[in-house]
Amino acid sequence: MDNLSIIAIAISVFSSVFSLLTAIYTAKATNQTKQNAKENFKNNLREKINSIKYEIMKIEQNKFNHRENMIFIESIRDKMMYQQYEEEKAIYLDKKQNGLLSELQEEIEDMIGFLLKTKDETYEQNILDKINSFMQKI
Repeated sequence: MDNLSIIAIAISVFSSVFSLLTAIYTAKATNQTKQNAKENFKNNLREKINSIKYEIMKIEQNKFNHRENMIFIESIRDKMMYQQYEEEKAIYLDKKQNGLLSELQEEIEDMIGFLLKTKDETYEQNILDKINSFMQKI
């Protein structure tokens, strides 16, 4: 073997090792990016659901007419990502968390409907308890 062949083999081995290291780095970076996206989604969800607590307090302070009730409920649905982000929910939440979110969405919507009609503080406390329970599980 002449020197040129040895150099060619060394360059080939170095290139292969470099390609392997690049692939490993890319895989780790991709995994980290996915993990960051998942955490960002969950943090956004937590923030929105947590803000519902403050929205509920508005019920006590205001007497809404029918139109205002509908706008209020729509704002709650938006905060709960009710019919939004279906693809992201499937990616970033496991089946159990997704199920818990769906249950929470239904329960909150029902309880807010009752709360808007009756102003019964029991419904308000139930909503807050459900939100706090969900936040601990996600």
